[in-house]
Amino acid sequence: MAPRPTRTGATKSEFLTWSRTQTRPLDSVYGAGELNILNSYNILVAGEQEKSTSATVSSTGWDFSTTTSGSDLYFFEVTDQHELSAILTWNRVITDGYSSPSWGNPQSSLANLDLKLYSADGFVLGDLVDQSISSIDNVEHIYSTYLAAGRYAFEIAGVSGVEYSLAWQTIPEPTTLGLLAALRRLKFDRLDDQPDVPYFGVDLWLVERASGSFYHDVVMAPDSARGFYRELALSLRQHLKEALRPIER
Repeated sequence: MAPRPTRTGATKSEFLTWSRTQTRPLDSVYGAGELNILNSYNILVAGEQEKSTSATVSSTGWDFSTTTSGSDLYFFEVTDQHELSAILTWNRVITDGYSSPSWGNPQSSLANLDLKLYSADGFVLGDLVDQSISSIDNVEHIYSTYLAAGRYAFEIAGVSGVEYSLAWQTIPEPTTLGLLAALRRLKFDRLDDQPDVPYFGVDLWLVERASGSFYHDVVMAPDSARGFYRELALSLRQHLKEALRPIER
């Protein structure tokens, strides 16, 4: 089984509605996200790094290993706020139900593995930060746009003797991630123009978002904005102030 850097390195910023839950590791429409070859390359060249209860792995890397009777742990550190993506995968086992040499009654079985993220103090697990604990998939995925600086550990839990691949990546958080989170929260792609916009005597904003063939824009007056529109104006001023510029008439 090869590591899965292509899934781990997939980006979500193109899809404002991308989501996962603790029991549904991938988005039902977009899966792990959009393939990002550079992220996948960075994970591969970071090298294979073994699980350990007494050594620290890099903040980006991968491993191919076999589960043990206890927990399999990977301790790592991030120095600043980071985006984190980690994916655990393992194979479904297919066997023939016939005892004779002939083939024709395939039976499948799937081990149940879980991926958990903890804070850590040295090599001691702290609080549970996030987890992916689907009981029906052979993939678990943890993703966070705001992993604070600190020490953490991945834990792989489940039955012993299962071959698995784990790949993980941390990326310093750009300011656009904060804006992306706000756009998702405000459901920007479904937001209409601000109602009752005074088109004379005030500053107007044209807020545009495009991804591939998708395009959506919203006209708003930031000084008189209320509700969702006020939150949008505050988020733009906070996270993307370099993009705000007057349009000369």
